[in-house]
Amino acid sequence: MPVTARRIGSVLAVALLAGCTAWEEGDELGADDASTTASPITSAAVVDLISPATCVLSNGKLRQCVIAPRTISLPVSDTAVPVRTVVRRVMSGNCSTPYPVAVAVRVDGDSETTMRFLSEPQIVLRRPDGARAVEVSLRDVTTWTPYLVVDGSCRVRLEVDSNEPDVETRQQAEAALARYDLAILNARERRRTYEALLAFQSAYTFTRALADSFHVELTNDTMQALRQAAIAAEPALANAAMGCGGGEPDETLAELYISLVALGDPGTWLNPDGSTRTLAQFYGADASAVLARIEELTAQANPDLRTEYEEARAQAEVDLTTLEQQRSLAHVQLAPWLEGAP
Repeated sequence: MPVTARRIGSVLAVALLAGCTAWEEGDELGADDASTTASPITSAAVVDLISPATCVLSNGKLRQCVIAPRTISLPVSDTAVPVRTVVRRVMSGNCSTPYPVAVAVRVDGDSETTMRFLSEPQIVLRRPDGARAVEVSLRDVTTWTPYLVVDGSCRVRLEVDSNEPDVETRQQAEAALARYDLAILNARERRRTYEALLAFQSAYTFTRALADSFHVELTNDTMQALRQAAIAAEPALANAAMGCGGGEPDETLAELYISLVALGDPGTWLNPDGSTRTLAQFYGADASAVLARIEELTAQANPDLRTEYEEARAQAEVDLTTLEQQRSLAHVQLAPWLEGAP
């Protein structure tokens, strides 16, 4: 993975009054050692630890170094994937020393991590939630720094590379995108669910209003009087329609006689106490339970069922848009690992 792909932010030349740092006995490193040669990188911050700027150069030796505590503000950057902060040591020259010097580093006030920077090439720091780090703090944690004496060629600095994606492989990058794809799929399903509920709620409102209207029309006094009149007229109408009494059968009257049956009995719409039966009573016990449940759900809606569904659908839309934007940002951040994957 290219070094530049993992760097976020601009270079902050941070001159720490850095203490000369110790190298373990026998761990001699020179300027031609590939592991300690400075590489041209773009970091969030560069901190000199051992150099003529932070130590006293006397008789070809660097001595009387001081590592002062420092807090570094990190560049602001958006992230859609868990990130980490990497503190990398860059060293050149002869830094041989018997003193085990070290610094303590932490991000955003979390627990400190000790870095014996002459023997450790880097440390990785993470916030527990994988979120972006705002600042990095560094301080000397040894008493050996004032006594350090190293060759004048020794140069040691720390490069703080903040908020780089916390992935190592293409598989990890693809897994991060897959999690977004699943979240987007679920968000779309939630949106469709509330769109369907809004449609069902509209249909319910219409059919309930229609049923209530029919109920009123079928149980009002005029309709009940018509039913009673039809029952009273039924014998005479039957005789006339059939031509009883010497007359000719009348097809029109026969059709009218047959259609009167649809009016029903006035008693069908009445309770024993004479009150009008409700729709729930007329449809029966099974339908009554369903209607009662619908009424219960309607009563629990706050402020009403349609408003509740509309607000939930709108939130699902916002969530979906946010996830899609984060997925796009994640793809940009993970591009070096994805190698052109969609």
